[in-house]
Amino acid sequence: WTGSDADGDALVYTLQYSRNGGATWSSLATNLSATSYNLDAASLGGTNQALVRVIASDGVHTAEDTSDATFSVSRKPPQVYLLSPAAGATFHRNAFIELDGLASDLEDGPLGDAALTWTSDRQGELGTGPNLTVMGLRPGAHTLTLRARDSDGMTSTASVTIYIGTQLWLPVMAR
Repeated sequence: WTGSDADGDALVYTLQYSRNGGATWSSLATNLSATSYNLDAASLGGTNQALVRVIASDGVHTAEDTSDATFSVSRKPPQVYLLSPAAGATFHRNAFIELDGLASDLEDGPLGDAALTWTSDRQGELGTGPNLTVMGLRPGAHTLTLRARDSDGMTSTASVTIYIGTQLWLPVMAR
């Protein structure tokens, strides 16, 4: 973009993005002095009604310009984060195990209980929601997976392997 000030004052720019044809805006960058900005579209929520707006200010007066037409940005799958249990954690056979995770989506924001499903590779579905307490997992290694599904039907997962049972340390005998 280009910008100028009638009395030669320096201009500062704000770059904004709208996913809904200009009904609402979010700032992508502020206090810019350059007249260009490299933006990674992977960080933008997907839509068929995208607009970009540049606001220029000389400290007293402001002016703005919006892209001439809407454009499309591809939709993104959710991002899933496992908070607990820790990878490689060992639990006694009848221990209560706290499963904690969360997921967020660039289009939907934080995903709710129904969008999150916990599974074990050994015992199948364990339950739904960001927090779940399980007990009675079979002895051995379990890969626990949190799957998130957004409103577009896109899914992502995060997994952790834990162990159920008692670790045995066997002595090594050398001859």
